[in-house]
Amino acid sequence: MADTLRAAWANVPFRFAVVLYMLNWVTFDLVALMLPYYLLYWVAQGNLVTQVSLVGVNLAIGSAVLGVLLVTAVVALPVWNALAHRWGKREAYIVGMTFWAAVQVALYLVPQGGCKWC
Repeated sequence: MADTLRAAWANVPFRFAVVLYMLNWVTFDLVALMLPYYLLYWVAQGNLVTQVSLVGVNLAIGSAVLGVLLVTAVVALPVWNALAHRWGKREAYIVGMTFWAAVQVALYLVPQGGCKWC
């Protein structure tokens, strides 16, 4: 087992892939962890009962946003898969990360209490 791990770690591309994978998922997990708190305490100004109407159903703001994120991810997955086949994985990854960064900046720019539909 130790020999296998040493051999895998000696492979430089494998090390780059492991580090990239870890940094990528740590970042996404931290954002996913903090998004409900950001929505609740910044956008909704700590109002625990803030609700939005989503397709006629009243939901808590955090649940609504996380639901929209899930649906968006499911719908977008075939699109990113097609882009990866067309442009190559590296280019699709760069475009995806750039898009993700732009969305994060847009979320950062939401003013405190910026939920006008709540």
